[in-house]
Amino acid sequence: MAVFHTPMITLSDGNLIPQIGLGVLRIDDEGVTPVVESALEAAIAISTAPRATTTKRRGRALKNTGFTQGERRKSLWVTTK
Repeated sequence: MAVFHTPMITLSDGNLIPQIGLGVLRIDDEGVTPVVESALEAAIAISTAPRATTTKRRGRALKNTGFTQGERRKSLWVTTK
């Protein structure tokens, strides 16, 4: 397994958030889940722009990588533009 070193930004409250983000708008529907899984493992922020098919596949990636509960879920940031 690869080791990633994603640059982080320190927020004013001391929390860290990934400096690199991934947009999934132009990724074909079948490619979204594996790409998002890789991004989660690399601690890259994921775009949450609403689109029915990518929303489902992003959710599947969260479930597949264990980010839907417990400590991994607590480590996720939910942001918007």
